[in-house]
Amino acid sequence: MYSKSAELYDQIYSFKDYAQEARQIETLIKAHRPDATAILDVACGTGEHARYLSSTFSVDGIDLQPELIDIATRKLKVQTSGHPIGLRCCVRKTPMVAGSLRVAP
Repeated sequence: MYSKSAELYDQIYSFKDYAQEARQIETLIKAHRPDATAILDVACGTGEHARYLSSTFSVDGIDLQPELIDIATRKLKVQTSGHPIGLRCCVRKTPMVAGSLRVAP
């Protein structure tokens, strides 16, 4: 869907408050899985939720669009604080092998 407009993705979604959404997600996770240390961000886009969630969790992000993963990788590789962020592109073309992602207890 965003293969031709990936560079515009952050502008298209500039109305979103990723920091607030990440706080809400963190609250939900902590309420239901207080021991969680790692999460999977499905349809991670350009990694904005991962950027904020990585202050609390290790984050693995996956997205169907390799162009969005490329942008997220460029943006997040300059991040110097927080937990690790792993990114994987193209769920349809990348088989999910047992044990290839971290699983929180």
